[in-house]
Amino acid sequence: MPKENRIDNHSTDDLNDHLSAVEKSIKKLRKRLKHYFKKDEVVRTRFTAIEKQVLDFSSDCRAEVERIVKGQSAKKTSPKKAAPKVRRKRAKITPEIKDGIVKALNEKKSASAIAAEFKVSVASVNLIKKAAGLTKARK
Repeated sequence: MPKENRIDNHSTDDLNDHLSAVEKSIKKLRKRLKHYFKKDEVVRTRFTAIEKQVLDFSSDCRAEVERIVKGQSAKKTSPKKAAPKVRRKRAKITPEIKDGIVKALNEKKSASAIAAEFKVSVASVNLIKKAAGLTKARK
């Protein structure tokens, strides 16, 4: 059984009354906090941001109610799809690449320069360095 979106005039009036009361309360609060705004820029900025959110929500509610009263379906929003994650392809480290890395390490090149040259990670270069016995043990 399909669900009907029905709002009668009484509930529409009630909603408008509540939203108007909220808007009036925000305006009153702004007047009461006015002296703090002069002293503290952060307070003013935060209050203005919250006020904008409340007023935007209020106008969105009114627009949605009007849309439903007119018999139009509720506004549908489609969820945004996240961009697909692009993973780097895993480097295949062949014996020839390992030999080239060891040779470059013996030439005193930096691990980051070697990694860029052979298109492998710095961690892989350091593991190959350790396996080749080119690192000193900790004391």
